[in-house]
Amino acid sequence: MQRRRVRRRSHWKWLIPVLVLLFLVGLFFASYQYVQYINKDERVKEAEIIKRANEAMKLVNVTDVEKGVWDQVVYMVRGTDEHGQEQTVWVLPDKVTPMAESTSKETIQAQIESQYPDADVIRITPAYKDDQYVWQALVKRKDEQGVVHYFYHFYSFANGSSIGDVYTLPNK
Repeated sequence: MQRRRVRRRSHWKWLIPVLVLLFLVGLFFASYQYVQYINKDERVKEAEIIKRANEAMKLVNVTDVEKGVWDQVVYMVRGTDEHGQEQTVWVLPDKVTPMAESTSKETIQAQIESQYPDADVIRITPAYKDDQYVWQALVKRKDEQGVVHYFYHFYSFANGSSIGDVYTLPNK
């Protein structure tokens, strides 16, 4: 007569997957907290920028805050005032400027695409260049020799006209 032995290894089958699952949950939580920690400074800056913009022009609802860097770091705050009008406020480190008249990103993009049909607009961001509020457009297109480059184009925020030089980024 043979004696049956009780198997004790059956709990290991469940212990390892449970430990792996707990490790993955912990890793996900730690990654989430890390990203929140990194972005905390930027959220605090954005809140400060919105506060400064509201001091210059009372915005009931802030719809967008965009950051741009060229000559200086500049923030463009868009929102609606108490009359329901769309307003734009530019916030620089030393001054805040409300602006009612502006050219939209879509207008600038259409202008670039009509001027350069083969162009690929990578991004359009606000910027402050040569004491002017401008749209800075990063565009991928061919140069005069047919070589594809990235270019920085600048357009007036007030009327959409092209401003200054076009900067070509070198290829590798």
